[in-house]
Amino acid sequence: MAVTEAMDIDRSRPMTREEKKVILASSLGTVFEWYDFYLYGSLAAIIGASRPATPPEKSVAFTIAVISLGAKLAKADGAVARSEVAAFRRLFIIPRHEEKNAGRVFDLARQDVAGFDAWARRIAAMFPKGDPILYDVIEGLFIIALADGKLHENETSFIDEVARIFAIPEAEVMAIRAACQQVRSEE
Repeated sequence: MAVTEAMDIDRSRPMTREEKKVILASSLGTVFEWYDFYLYGSLAAIIGASRPATPPEKSVAFTIAVISLGAKLAKADGAVARSEVAAFRRLFIIPRHEEKNAGRVFDLARQDVAGFDAWARRIAAMFPKGDPILYDVIEGLFIIALADGKLHENETSFIDEVARIFAIPEAEVMAIRAACQQVRSEE
């Protein structure tokens, strides 16, 4: 009974100006709140969709792809030299607790050059065309290739194909190659 008594409102009198203000203010507040909710929710979805939670260069997929590319490049001239492995380790810092796993991936990938282009395509798909990370990968590959003291024809073909997949212009690849060879000759 108490509930029905509390809801028993005298409807015979018109609403006061103050009551009308309260209803209007409450309604406007609710409208604005829902508008904010919709606007921020929509923008969060749009902005969030264009930004990955983890940058690609810090992802496991990128790490595995780079390890595989580096190992396959080291094999491109026929044999994987210790200097190439050392160059890879200097370039691509792998956390100590992940070295064993990275070693497994490297050892598996260095058995054969086949499939390097698939790894390059995976990396290329992670970044927009012209991203500096793609140029860094090409530079790293040249450093690995030159680590044993010579740039083999098969290594050059390998890197040229990776650069083509990355959509890096040939002139820029030649400039990266020249810079890496210059640094190597000064060592």
